[in-house]
Amino acid sequence: MKSKTTLRKYLHELKAIDAVESRTGRNPRNPLRSQTVYRIHELPRKTYEGPLSLGEFYTSFNSGSDTPALG
Repeated sequence: MKSKTTLRKYLHELKAIDAVESRTGRNPRNPLRSQTVYRIHELPRKTYEGPLSLGEFYTSFNSGSDTPALG
């Protein structure tokens, strides 16, 4: 990644679709520093209605619709 701002942009998008959760706390080895722990969800939430694979995404994208449904 180029910078923290680039990473934050991607993390914001992943959090918006509930693909990632993050928790910030103190580093147990050095309590003066903070650390962020990320939890990655491999499956989408039950209410997600968008494509479940890259193949489904490209199929909906190439079907002529303006934008593919991403949930």
